[in-house]
Amino acid sequence: VVIGLIVSSGDLWKVGWHLDRNSLLGYALALGAAISYGASNVVAKELSLSYGSPLVVAALGLLFGMLLLSPFAGREAVAGMRTSRAGWGFLALSGLASALAVVALYFGFLLASVVVVAPISSTNPLITLLLAHFFLTRLERVTRWLVGGTLVAVLGVALIIWGSTF
Repeated sequence: VVIGLIVSSGDLWKVGWHLDRNSLLGYALALGAAISYGASNVVAKELSLSYGSPLVVAALGLLFGMLLLSPFAGREAVAGMRTSRAGWGFLALSGLASALAVVALYFGFLLASVVVVAPISSTNPLITLLLAHFFLTRLERVTRWLVGGTLVAVLGVALIIWGSTF
C-alpha cells in the first residue's frame, strides 16, 4: 500500500522529506488522522454491535462530527453558501454520498470483521480516480503513474484482506 502511494505521488522521490516546522506538523497531523480513522473503524464496529443498529450509530456519529466541526468552519461555510448558490446541489449530493458511505461502512462492520471491511473500504481511490477522470478533466490530471500507483495500493489492500483470512 505504501509503495503504491509513493509511486502515485510521483515527485515524492524528487522532493524528499522536509524537516521544517510546517512539514513536521503536516506529518504529525497525517499520522493523527490515520490513527483517528483506524480507531473510528474499531469503535464503529463495537458501537454497531452494542446498539444493534448501524443507522443509529451513523446518525449520532455524523451529528457529533457536525457539532464538533461547526465552530471551526461554521462562519466560512455559511458565507460560502450565501455567495455561491450554484453549489447547493453539489453540497447536498456530497452530504448524501458521505452519509450513505458511513451507513454502508457500519453495516459492513455489523456483517463482517473489521480487518476485512476496513481495507475494502480503503479502495475508494479507484472510484475517486474514475470520477476525477470523467468530471474533473480540466482541473485534475490522471496520469499513468497515478493510476499505476493506485492499482499497486489496491493490490496491497487485496493482500491485506487475503492475509487476514488465514
